[in-house]
Amino acid sequence: MSMIEQLREEAVQDLRRIEAFEAAWPQRSAFLASKLPPKDEVVRASVLRLGDSLSPAFKLVGKGDRSQGGISSGGAVWEAIVVWYLNLCLAGTRAVCVRGGSLCPKPIKDALSIVHESNILRSEPDVLIISSKDLQTAPRVSSRRELISASNAIAERGFHSLGLINIQCKTNWNDNAQIPMLWNMLYNQARKGATIPNGFTVGCNGFSLSSIGHFGYAFATVPTQSKGPAGYKATTVEVLRVKSMTAGNYWGYPTRNSVCSSLSEIFQFFTRNGTVFPGIADVAKHTADAIQSGGSANFNIDRLLFPT
Repeated sequence: MSMIEQLREEAVQDLRRIEAFEAAWPQRSAFLASKLPPKDEVVRASVLRLGDSLSPAFKLVGKGDRSQGGISSGGAVWEAIVVWYLNLCLAGTRAVCVRGGSLCPKPIKDALSIVHESNILRSEPDVLIISSKDLQTAPRVSSRRELISASNAIAERGFHSLGLINIQCKTNWNDNAQIPMLWNMLYNQARKGATIPNGFTVGCNGFSLSSIGHFGYAFATVPTQSKGPAGYKATTVEVLRVKSMTAGNYWGYPTRNSVCSSLSEIFQFFTRNGTVFPGIADVAKHTADAIQSGGSANFNIDRLLFPT
């Protein structure tokens, strides 16, 4: 097993440490499993289409809990569902999805840090897709601690050839859309190497988005509003606010033209730079093959498909 598959397994198993995700996962995983055909009929498109059912899966549990604790745990659960799905599709490729900073290589965290004068305002990343050929070819190590150390060193050496997508996940889609819109503006300026006014900079310790292989910023929402997906139009304020996201805006429903794309469409961003991201034809292919055959030499399909 390669280092990137070891990272993937750690990232997916970490989701089980989220109490609200773990408690409801049997119900959600049964629902998602029902969306797949019999295993001998599973093809690449079958796996990708699970992206159309992520929002209904999220909404199976916890309806109506608008307490602060409920909103916070709901956000963590939505992030976990996104990370689970993206890793399922990316298994066997050079890309992996991680949540937060625990498994994110330090050079990437440094490049994403928002600094105002001498104060770091934001250093913990959101959900990240990290693509690295060097991580894919590096061998597995013996412990999580070694894994983090080795991935830090690999990311530092090959920073210029990394592909990176930062995904801001939100359960709702109202005023919160302003936040990713503003981060997108900052990151876009940093990517261009442009000066950001009022004392703000992006990046620290010598790492910058302007020197990474390729970068994009995306928005992914359930959303939980009562009007449902049909209530959003191309001219809705929330839609307009995230229209310029460099890596797109997504939800866990089928794509609605000019409104929002299914999360399954995020992989189309890979075509922007085929030298750092996986080939689009490889996404979900290795997973579908593993489901059909009952296993893979490169990753443990059972632990990725429905982690236990």
